[in-house]
Amino acid sequence: MPALTDEIKEFIVKGLACFDSPSKVADAVKANFGIEVSRQQVYIYDPRCSQPPAQRWRDLHAVTREKFLRDVAEIGVSHKAVRLQMLDRLAN
Repeated sequence: MPALTDEIKEFIVKGLACFDSPSKVADAVKANFGIEVSRQQVYIYDPRCSQPPAQRWRDLHAVTREKFLRDVAEIGVSHKAVRLQMLDRLAN
């Protein structure tokens, strides 16, 4: 396994916090940094892992996930009620 810099670790944690799969994050690391990492190496930085990462990575994950969910909540189509209203209008 290649040694990861803090920049790459931060990228991994933020990707996982935004609900990207470990495979997708591993592909993004390869595309952005030119380093090949495995899904298992990416999953180590997920707080749900059996051996959670260091506290700073768990804190970054929590803050990033909260911001992501807040930003998504501002998008009207992300709400089920809005999508149902649109479908109802189309059906009628």
